[in-house]
Amino acid sequence: MLRIALGLVFACSTFLAPAVHAQLAPDHVVIVVLENRSFDQIIGSPEAPYINNVLVPEGALLTNSHALEHPSQPNYLDLFSGSNQGVTTNTRPLNTPFSTPNLGAKLVAAGFSFVTFSEGLPFAGFDGDVFTDKPGIAKYERKHNPAVNWQGPDAPAGNHLPPAANRPFRSFPNSPAGYELLPTVAIVVPNEQHNMHAGSIRQSDDWLRANLEPYRAWAMTHNSIILLTFDEDGYNTATNRIATLFAGQSIIPGKYDEAAIEHAPGAGADHFTILRTLETLYQLGVCTSAGDGARKPITDIFARVSNSPLLNSATRARVGTGDDVVISGFIVRGPAKKSIILRGIGPSLHVNGAISDPVLELHNSDGTIAATNDDWQSAQRQQLEASGLAPDDPREAAMLVSLDRGDYTVVLSGQSGATGIGLVEIYDVDPQGLSAFRNLATRARLGRGDDVMIGGVIIGGSETASVVVRALGPSLRGSAANIDDALADPTLVLFDGNGSAVAANDNWQETQRAKIEQTGLAPANAAESAILAALPAGAYTAMLSGKNNSRGVALLETYKLN
Repeated sequence: MLRIALGLVFACSTFLAPAVHAQLAPDHVVIVVLENRSFDQIIGSPEAPYINNVLVPEGALLTNSHALEHPSQPNYLDLFSGSNQGVTTNTRPLNTPFSTPNLGAKLVAAGFSFVTFSEGLPFAGFDGDVFTDKPGIAKYERKHNPAVNWQGPDAPAGNHLPPAANRPFRSFPNSPAGYELLPTVAIVVPNEQHNMHAGSIRQSDDWLRANLEPYRAWAMTHNSIILLTFDEDGYNTATNRIATLFAGQSIIPGKYDEAAIEHAPGAGADHFTILRTLETLYQLGVCTSAGDGARKPITDIFARVSNSPLLNSATRARVGTGDDVVISGFIVRGPAKKSIILRGIGPSLHVNGAISDPVLELHNSDGTIAATNDDWQSAQRQQLEASGLAPDDPREAAMLVSLDRGDYTVVLSGQSGATGIGLVEIYDVDPQGLSAFRNLATRARLGRGDDVMIGGVIIGGSETASVVVRALGPSLRGSAANIDDALADPTLVLFDGNGSAVAANDNWQETQRAKIEQTGLAPANAAESAILAALPAGAYTAMLSGKNNSRGVALLETYKLN
C-alpha cells in the first residue's frame, strides 16, 4: 500500500525532462567607478583601509586589470558600450543621444533593469555638464556618467534609456528592503570629492564605507555583487594598470591575474572584459565585435553553481476546510522572471476519498492573491495544453504564471467546502532560465493511513544535489502561525524513485546532528525530524507521518544547499 501511495505522487504528475541549469545570475550588481589612481596607489595603501581590509579580503581582486585609454570619459564609454563612441576627450560628446548598443539598453531589452545613481545630480534626467550647490566646487560631472549619453524620451527605441534611469544618488536605498528593489545592474557615480579625482584616497575610501558597505554586507547573503573599478590610472603607469574587484555571495575571494583569458600577452582584463563578463552573466549579446566581443568573460572568480536544480514538486495530503487547507510555499531567486505551472489534482488520482473539485490560489509574500483557478479549462486552456501539463480532469485546477523573485504560497482547497485527498504540484517550465527554485515547503493536517503527507521532488541536471528535508510539528506552536494542534512527534522517511527507502529519521538530534547543525537548518525542537542527503538526479518522495499514528498539523520542507 505504501509503495502504491508513493507512486501516485509522481504517477499522476507529468515529468519534464531534466535539463542543464544555467549559472544562477546575480540578483543585483552595483558598479562603482573611481578616478585616476593606479593599482599600486590603492592596493596596500594605508589611506584605503576599507578597500584593503574589507573589500580585498572578501572579494576577488584582479591583479592584472587595465584601463584602455586616456582621459576619463572614453573609458567610461568603453565599460558601458564596448566602444568609446569616437570620443577621445572629456568634453561633451556631439550628436547625443547615441543610438548604439549599450549595457543598459541590452538589460532592458532582455527584461532586466538598469539605473545610474549619480552623487550631486540635482534631479532625475538631468543632462547638464556640471552641477554644484557650492560655487567653485564641481560636484557632479557628466563625463563620469556614461549612460546619460543614451538618454532619450523615446526610450527604449534606438537603444535609448529613459530619463528615469538617470537618478540622484540620494535615491540609492539604505536598507535591506530597499536593496531588494534595486535594478538588476546599477552604476554608482560618486561626486568629484568622493571619486579620488578632486578629493583624497582617504576621502573616497571613507565615502565607500559609509555609503556602500551596508549594501556589500547584504549582497554577501543575497546573491548580489558589488564591482569596484577605476576609469584609468591617471597617467601613473605605462600600462594603465588599475584596481578592479568583485565582492558578493557568488564570488570566490582571492587574487586573479586572468592570464587564461588575456587578449594579448600580459594584457589580463580590461574594461571590455568587465563588460563581456556582465553580458555573459545575463545572457546578453555583445555591444561591439571589436570591443567586448573580442574579449572572453571572467569565469574563475564565480562560485560554481551545481547542475542539480529542483525542477518539480508534488505534495499529496488531505485537504480540509478553514485552517486545514493544504498550503505549499516556494522561493524564486534570480534576476529574471520564472515561468511556473501550478496544478491542483483530485479526481484523476483515482484513490478513495480524493477531493472532487480542487481550487488553487497563489499568494504573494504579503498575502495578497496573485492568481486563482477552479477548473483549468476555464482559463489558459491553450497554454496549458501546449505545455503538456494540462490536468486529466476538467474539474482540476491549473495555472501558468510568470513570477518575479520572491516568496510565494499556493493554497489548495475544495470548491464549496469539498474535502479529500489532493495533490498540489509546482513545475519549473523554464529550467534553463536565469532564476531558480530555492526552497519548497507544504503545510497540512496529518491523520492515519492514507492521510499522511507525501511530498515529491524532482532533481534535474547531471550532478549530485545536497538536500535537507525537514518534518516540523512542535515548533509550529510557538511560530507566527500559532498552531495549537501541531503534530507532536513527526517522523520522516525519504524514498527514491523505485520506492526504496534512502534514509529515515525520528528526532533529528539522534542522527546527523553535527552535519545538520552546520547547515543552519537544524529544527527548533528535538522531537522534529531532519535528513541531510546527497541525491543524484531523479525523483524522490518524503513521507511525513506522526509517531504512533498521532495526528496534527505539520510542515514538510525541502532545502537545496548547493
